[in-house]
Amino acid sequence: MLDNFHKKTFWVPRRHPLQAELSAELRQWIFHAASMTKKLQSCFATFSIKLLKQRWETPWPDECGRLGLPPRRYALIREVILFADNKPRLFGRCVIPAATLTGKESCLYRLGTTPLGKVLFSDPFVRRSEFEIALLTPQQELYQKIERQFSLQYKSIWARRSTFYLSGKPLLLTEVFLPGFLQ
Repeated sequence: MLDNFHKKTFWVPRRHPLQAELSAELRQWIFHAASMTKKLQSCFATFSIKLLKQRWETPWPDECGRLGLPPRRYALIREVILFADNKPRLFGRCVIPAATLTGKESCLYRLGTTPLGKVLFSDPFVRRSEFEIALLTPQQELYQKIERQFSLQYKSIWARRSTFYLSGKPLLLTEVFLPGFLQ
C-alpha cells in the first residue's frame, strides 16, 4: 500500500505554493493557456510530433477520478513527444473517454501525428479547466514512464494537466516539460 502511495502523482492547483518554485520563464510556458503547439512553432525553427502510442487502455486512478470515469473503464490513451529544433521538449498524454469520441469528436481517434491542439483550439466552444501542476520525482509512475523513454538523470521534472470539454464531453491532457525544455 505504501509503495502505491509513493507512485502517485500529487497534482495541485495553479495557486498552490509549489508554483513559487518555477522559474519565471518556465512559469510562462506552464501557464500558457493557448495552443502549446503554436507557441513551440513560433519559438523554434522546426517542430514535429512523434506518436508513441494510441490505444484503448485503463487510465490511471487519478485520471479516472479527474474524468469521473469508473475504475477499470477503458479510454483511448494517446501519448506523443513534441520536438522543437529536433530536441524532445514535451511529453503529452491524453485520456479520451469513449463517450467523448462520439459525433464530431470522433475525429480525435484519427489524429495520428496531427497536433491535438489543432482540433481543440479551432473550436471556439471548447472549454478548458484550470491547470493543475506537479513536480514529478523518480518515485512517481509518470516520472518513471518518462525515464524509460529518455533515460533521465534529474531529481524532478515539471508537469501540468487540464481537462478540455468538447460539446460538454471531457478529455484530460497531461503535458510533461522534458529536461532541457528551455534550452
